[in-house]
Amino acid sequence: SRQGTSAPLSPLLEGVELFTLLGLRAGGSAPSPSDDEIRKAYRRHALEHHPDRIQKDRAPSQVSPLAFRMLHEAYKCLSNRAWREMYESTLPFDDTVPSEGLVKSSCFFTVFRPVFERNSKWSRLQPVPGLGDADTPLDRVNDFYNFWLNFDSWRDCSPKWLEQHNLELHDVTQMHRLLRRSYQKENVKTRQRYEVHERLRVLRLVDMAKKLDPRLAKHRRMVDAEAEQARRARRRRERAQARRREREIAEQELRERIREDVYRQLREGIRR
Repeated sequence: SRQGTSAPLSPLLEGVELFTLLGLRAGGSAPSPSDDEIRKAYRRHALEHHPDRIQKDRAPSQVSPLAFRMLHEAYKCLSNRAWREMYESTLPFDDTVPSEGLVKSSCFFTVFRPVFERNSKWSRLQPVPGLGDADTPLDRVNDFYNFWLNFDSWRDCSPKWLEQHNLELHDVTQMHRLLRRSYQKENVKTRQRYEVHERLRVLRLVDMAKKLDPRLAKHRRMVDAEAEQARRARRRRERAQARRREREIAEQELRERIREDVYRQLREGIRR
């Protein structure tokens, strides 16, 4: 579980980027490496830097177990899913949401595709559906946006956000039990605030994309056109019904006048 500010790292790894140490790409727009990729990278580098292997090629004075120890500590952190998520959440990441002006001056898909792709790394559900193109069927477009409207993120508090809001996560691993409980509650509250912030950020991205998506705009125009045709047809029916009702009333009034005239004439004939 997430207890402190980040994954518990050995002092050997201070200032070291763990994924780079293992020869992996992560952070920024790079997708998160899988468990298997991390394991294979560690085995490859551990074999290369294992002291027993190095001793065969170098003098004892030139052999240092430091590189192997650093690889081992990095793997210990990254092989733990919770620790890895906490650590990767501290790496630099572009949180920006494209502006409407940027989209109007460029292609919708050129602007939004890389944004959704880099944010897809935070999804607990993989693989993440793609944005598609201008010819993607509407049902798949709707599935894409429904996925992002219900986006389930594993991202932890970013250092930038904590700094902006003058907050911190307390490392409670070495605290006394009574003190640890209090600070754990503070950590939970901080993370809950961040979850709301991150949820709103993703929703802003989705809302902006839906507003500017040419496929949805085309569908809205079609729906509006169909609705307008339905309104016009309804108005025509209402006018036809009104005219028919007016004719019925006029015919009824005419029949009433004729009946009154006939009745009057009969009465006058009887008098004579």
